[in-house]
Amino acid sequence: MSVSDNSNIRPFTWGDRKYVLQSWLYDYQESPAMKFPGLVNDDYFGYEHDTIAMLLERSTKAGAAYLCCEPGRNHLFRGFLIADPFENLPCIHFLKVKKGAQGQGVATALMERFYADFGYTKGQNCIYTYGTADMKKPWVRDSMKRWGMVYLPWLIGDIKVSQVTGDAK
Repeated sequence: MSVSDNSNIRPFTWGDRKYVLQSWLYDYQESPAMKFPGLVNDDYFGYEHDTIAMLLERSTKAGAAYLCCEPGRNHLFRGFLIADPFENLPCIHFLKVKKGAQGQGVATALMERFYADFGYTKGQNCIYTYGTADMKKPWVRDSMKRWGMVYLPWLIGDIKVSQVTGDAK
């Protein structure tokens, strides 16, 4: 089942929080960025939970958090995108597509919806702040190139638009 339009994409709600938070925490824990000596699971889950919760709240307030659902079933998730809509620079914090929905256009539909909602153009630079082990897959890397994605993991905190774009706001 492919995603041919944005009709199966809806805004994130607080009822989705548990699923999104747990998926994000567990996927990122298995990422290459987290494979370094000294990482303690208790520390990771405690501190990262707070950071992700802050990003979810900020993205939701900005209207830049989306879920792709099974047609007619808003409770069955296929993927989600959590972002920050900076004025001149899209920032994707996390994009997840469930394994059973990969290769069906879910990631593309989520990106297209975010870009359309905030007036971005495909191919302009786009930063992302969290990566997973899926980034090593050739088809994922190709897609990231097409979207002009640049990995800047230190932009996950409480940043201001002017710090990223240079705009004096």
